[in-house]
Amino acid sequence: MLEILWSVIKLFLILVIIISLLHGIVTHFILWFELRLKSLQGELPDNIPLFTIMKSFFIECFCNIARFFLSPFQLLSHKPSDSSNSSGVPILLVHGYLQNQTDWLWFKHRLQTISHIGPIYSFNLNSPFDSIAKYAEKLKEEISDIKAETKQDKIILIGHSMGGLVCGYYTEFLAKPGEVAKVITLGSPFQGTRLAALGYGENVKEMSPHSSFLQDLTSRIQQSSITYHYVASQIDNMIIPWQAAFPPHNTLAGNHKLILEDHGHLRLLISPQVVRQVAHWVLEAA
Repeated sequence: MLEILWSVIKLFLILVIIISLLHGIVTHFILWFELRLKSLQGELPDNIPLFTIMKSFFIECFCNIARFFLSPFQLLSHKPSDSSNSSGVPILLVHGYLQNQTDWLWFKHRLQTISHIGPIYSFNLNSPFDSIAKYAEKLKEEISDIKAETKQDKIILIGHSMGGLVCGYYTEFLAKPGEVAKVITLGSPFQGTRLAALGYGENVKEMSPHSSFLQDLTSRIQQSSITYHYVASQIDNMIIPWQAAFPPHNTLAGNHKLILEDHGHLRLLISPQVVRQVAHWVLEAA
């Protein structure tokens, strides 16, 4: 019996490693191809940072493997502990496509150690292929519960990848006036991503470049009175091209965006640099 169990565990481990490696190879090859093409067209310098891309590949593979093993913990309660800060504006973390709230574990832990930040919440969007509008409805329910629990009227939304689009849609189409203090997004495809061609679901159609959904959303954001902040990386292996992490006609001031040179898509969630910048944005006046 123990031998069978150990064989199953080994098989599972091998499958996890193979899937993570394939994901990393495909996404980083497409990234390298896009960078190489732009280099040949004279849009980028000739010295493509191949070592940086390789480093990103290994970090992303590690993050993907860790995600598989942490995934069962998504079923546990991730509410703030009694010892966490309860005096600040509550923060809700929203995960991305085919992800869950355990992806925020490290980020959440680091962020809640900073004074005057929090309480910090996360939740699961569950159904992986729904429309972003449906996810925003789930977000609405979660926010209602948080407001009832904290007795606070405002909330700060932080979204990674597709989660940033969910936060933006909720803020612009469903939120009450003054309810959302600010929105912070990490590698969110506001102009779509070429990698959408490899996905499946209504949400993937909405994240394709030039989709009518993104055009409507970004049009509202550009006219919004809500404060938005954006984190993007020049070698994001999921948001291609990386500039798509900003709304069209990007004229954002420097204090509203952080552009990194060497972070892959999942590394944004385990980056001390990103945590420090997000903490700064959270604490500054809206």
